[in-house]
Amino acid sequence: MEIETFDNLIPLDIQEELLALHTDNYFPWYFQSQTADYNDKFANLKDVECFQFSHGSFYNGKKLSEVFEYTKKILNYIDGPFDILRIKSNFTTNITNYKSGDHQPIHVDSNRDNVSLLYYVNDNDGGTLFFDNNNNVTQRVNAKKGRLVIFPANMKHAGFNPIKYQYKIVVNYVLDNNK
Repeated sequence: MEIETFDNLIPLDIQEELLALHTDNYFPWYFQSQTADYNDKFANLKDVECFQFSHGSFYNGKKLSEVFEYTKKILNYIDGPFDILRIKSNFTTNITNYKSGDHQPIHVDSNRDNVSLLYYVNDNDGGTLFFDNNNNVTQRVNAKKGRLVIFPANMKHAGFNPIKYQYKIVVNYVLDNNK
């Protein structure tokens, strides 16, 4: 499986619903001092660790919040079958001294043969980089509202923060397709 990118696969009404949900003044974002649980063997000199806000809606067979009912709608538009392992929303911001070429730590979403999906909730100038085994960038995907990216969960990647925009919101899915 390679990286697949789809624009506007998700109907506009669902895109708007997810944007309104994630930007509501009462959405329960939780502070995290780092953006990923990552392994130092992937360390790269361009890594810039920073904080983020996140919201887990599903993990380890359990619905963690009512947000799950909204975020799972995305899965109606992709081919299955699969089991949901995790759904987590991430909110990163424009941070001081962050510059073009910087990125968060390189990581994988799973060491197993699972599938990852990224759904970009809002338009912004952040995105995701994908890496080869030598930590060289092989592909860059820019964030765009309604964009869905599907890739192997054991593929090395890293997000990068927005510079011109205030924030980036992405929903990250990890799916088991070994049914």
